[in-house]
Parts: sequence; structure tokens; C-alpha cells
Amino acid sequence: MAEVTLQVADRFLAGSPVVAVPAAVVGERGRSIGGRGPMPPLGLTPVAEGVVDAAGVVELDGLEDRTVYALTEGPVVASVDVDGDTGDTILTVVASGGSFVLTVGEGETEEETGPILVGASAVEVEEAIQETAEGGDVVVSGEDGGPYLLALDEGSELEALPAISVDGSGLTVNAGRRTWLRFGVGEFVKAGRPPHPWPHTAPQS
Repeated sequence: MAEVTLQVADRFLAGSPVVAVPAAVVGERGRSIGGRGPMPPLGLTPVAEGVVDAAGVVELDGLEDRTVYALTEGPVVASVDVDGDTGDTILTVVASGGSFVLTVGEGETEEETGPILVGASAVEVEEAIQETAEGGDVVVSGEDGGPYLLALDEGSELEALPAISVDGSGLTVNAGRRTWLRFGVGEFVKAGRPPHPWPHTAPQS
């Protein structure tokens, strides 16, 4: 297995989640698919995933030699988690578009923020939280698009953050965006259209 760093700025937006799904093994017979043909079945478990950075680069680890992969935008990510090492509360949102909603507080004091757009700044997330009944003492830091660190203001009298959860049902990925990665013998790595037909003979090293 190997790690590949791939420039995909012409295929995927920065911040997009990308997964690699095995499509064919070079040297094994596979059905012929043209450049505009259908994707291979995506019921197979993705073997690698990454997020496209601001420079349009994605890192994929765990790729097998002599294999053709379908790269497509993966499932969105929307979570609020507590880091087991630091105890920090982290809001993570990975998607190429849409919006998410935070719920602050619980029980009778529970209140939702308005929709927050993907790529929002920490200030925008903080303002949305502070507009809720229990979020006035919450401060947010982090880069645009997150991950966001959620914490209490230094002057807060609260002992802990209010309950915060995220609804990512409004997040989207550009499912029409896809490309192909042929990971061959040695250092041969190429992105582009699918081979037509699928190669039946292993390339020579």
C-alpha cells in the first residue's frame, strides 16, 4: 500500500471530502467502461478518504498497486466531538456546499441557530451560537470552514459548555464531480478519465 498526493483542483472544490473506491485491478478482466460511461458499482467499501485542501491537493493513503480507483466526493461530515487527549470540544464540518444548523442547550432551553453556510468563519459560527439563549458565553476559534474549537469565554461563570449538537442534513457534495486514479507499478500515478477498455494486462515495471 502507498500514500498518494494528488492535485485535483480541476475536479473538486477546496474543502470537498473525497473517497477512493476500487474499480478494477490491472491484469484482471473487468467490464469495459468508456470515458463518459457509468461509474463502477460504489457498493464497495472506500479504501481511502481525504479532504481537498485550499491548494486543490488531496492525500490518499492505503492504495494498492496495479489498481484503478474511482474518486468521487464522499459523504459529508458534521460532528461535535470532545478530543480524548485535550478535552477540547471540536465542531467539524466537511462538505462542498450547503449549510448546517447547531442546537444549543437541552430541554426547555434548547434552541437552534439559523443555517450556517459551509466555509463560515469562526466569528460567524460564534455569532450564531451567541444568539441562542444558552450560547452567550461560547467563543469559537479556528480557520474558515473549520474545524472549530468551541470553548467558554474566560469571564464566564458557567462550569461547562452548554450541550451543542449539529444537524448536517443541509450539507451537500457535488456528486457529479468524479475522476479516476490509476495507481500502477512503481511511481506511476495518473488522474483523469477511466481507461477504455479496462486494461487486461499488467503494465511492465
